[in-house]
Amino acid sequence: MKLIDYVKLFLVICLVAFPIASGAEEKAEEPLSYAVPETQFTFQSVVEGTEIVHDFVIQNKGADILSILNVKTG
Repeated sequence: MKLIDYVKLFLVICLVAFPIASGAEEKAEEPLSYAVPETQFTFQSVVEGTEIVHDFVIQNKGADILSILNVKTG
């Protein structure tokens, strides 16, 4: 392959890849939007060994996927 062919191939790759990369940058700049209506819950007294459960609702208010990667208890 001649040098000019490599240059043409490089330019084609750049022209194809640039719009994809610029679109990814715009999407990454969108602010995350979520709501947690209930941030605390106090359990009542129970007999030791009893399994109790409480669900916290997290609402995705944005247009993108909301990923919860780490949860810690206080």
